[in-house]
Amino acid sequence: MVRLTLPFIGIRIYANQTENAFKLAFMAYKQRERGTTDPTASEMDSSMLNQSPGSPALSVLSFKSGFHGRLFGSLSATRSKAIHKVDIPAFDWPCAPFPDRKYPLEENKEFNDKEEKRCLEEYEQILIES
Repeated sequence: MVRLTLPFIGIRIYANQTENAFKLAFMAYKQRERGTTDPTASEMDSSMLNQSPGSPALSVLSFKSGFHGRLFGSLSATRSKAIHKVDIPAFDWPCAPFPDRKYPLEENKEFNDKEEKRCLEEYEQILIES
């Protein structure tokens, strides 16, 4: 297990927790869609071939410049440094811009409002296209 410490907010994140969160989100989504926790025989068989319906075409939307981890799934969502990703196969998952706010917030309200609107519009377009 890899432990990451984020001293600026005082939180410790364990890398495999991100992987587990991705998996649990996918499983919960498919179980709600299916109406049961029990996969069908077709889902079981096709999952062993990495094919649908057992291996569904789902994705994680991450933020540009975000660091989400260095394990296989979380690395596909990471967008912070190319050196961590080069030579590693990755899932073709989308990423959205994160607002580049200026501080202090009160003095930069107009800029920040425009930046948040720009990012939200791009995020919405990603959702429409995927």
